[in-house]
Amino acid sequence: QVLSNLIENAVKYTPRGSRIEVTARKTDDVIEVAVADDGPGIPPAALPRLFDPFFRASGPGPRPSGTGVGLAVARGLVEAHGGRIWAENRREGGARFAFVLPLDPAEAIPQAQAQAS
Repeated sequence: QVLSNLIENAVKYTPRGSRIEVTARKTDDVIEVAVADDGPGIPPAALPRLFDPFFRASGPGPRPSGTGVGLAVARGLVEAHGGRIWAENRREGGARFAFVLPLDPAEAIPQAQAQAS
C-alpha cells in the first residue's frame, strides 16, 4: 500500500512523460524503498507537512484530484511496522520519497527517533 501511494503521487504530481524511478536496497538491518521523479519537486515550505492528513502541497499547474490522505496513510503504515518515511527534493531536480523498514521487528525504530528524523 505504501509503495502504491508513493507511485500514485509521483504520477499525479509530475508532468506527463517524466521519469519515475523505484528502487530498493537492503543494508544489514533495514530495507529502504524509494520513489524518485524528475518533476518540479516539492515547495520547501510544504516539506514539513507533506505527511499530515488532508494536507496538499500547492504549486504551479492544475491541482491533481485526491483528498490528501495517501501520504498520511503511508506514514501510519510505515511507522506501525517500526520504520520511518520522508520526502526530499533531489539536487538534480524532482522529488524523492523514501521509507525504511527494519528487517528484524525487534530492531524497530523507536517512534521518538523516527519523528526526529
